[in-house]
Amino acid sequence: MTPPIVISALVAVSGLGWSVALLIDPAPFALSAAAAIAVGLDAYSVIAVAGVLLVHAPWSRWLGLGVAAAGPALGVATGFGPAAMLGLVLSAGAIVGMTGPWLNVWIRQRPSATGPAPQAVALALLAIGLAPTVGLANADGLGPFHVVLAAAGLLLSWSYARRHIGGLWGLRLVIPGLAIPATLATPLPGALLVGAIAVVVTVLAWGRRSAAAIGAVTPLPAPRRKRQGDGGTS
Repeated sequence: MTPPIVISALVAVSGLGWSVALLIDPAPFALSAAAAIAVGLDAYSVIAVAGVLLVHAPWSRWLGLGVAAAGPALGVATGFGPAAMLGLVLSAGAIVGMTGPWLNVWIRQRPSATGPAPQAVALALLAIGLAPTVGLANADGLGPFHVVLAAAGLLLSWSYARRHIGGLWGLRLVIPGLAIPATLATPLPGALLVGAIAVVVTVLAWGRRSAAAIGAVTPLPAPRRKRQGDGGTS
């Protein structure tokens, strides 16, 4: 197998391994909070692998590193059991693989000129991040508002990534509407984190480049260019 496939496999398996370890022994998190964190970690793992293998995107390298580093951080919080020790080995391999020079010829060194703007990529990724954020901020367990906000972030991010206009408008209007009660139901200082992520998602969703990524921005009218051989303009 080629290095990108091996490295991507390490990222995917490490993310899945830490999710399983977290669900087996979630303390000090409640099971519902651990499930939200695990769902977000798995989603990021899949996206990082797809970004490396299919898109060759520069951001996928950083996302893969984030997934690989998040596992050991969870291990520190929950304690290193047998499953966590295996995850630690996989995370170490993923970090070495993602930081090594062997990916330089595979990963683009600059964003694609025809791909989505960095703001659009950040919007989709941050919306997914609402799920693990509410889990981390509500270690004692999720309430209904937290579950709905996390689910909405995942669903609307997927819809936006599929270039559905409803996903964009959902990120603009639904997320801030759901974030208010979810933030009020979250104890400090976690409430500040949930509110901050929701605000950034909303601001990015109203940005012109985020809308242009799905073709939701109509170009401004412009004079027709005069072609060679034309006697005049029309």
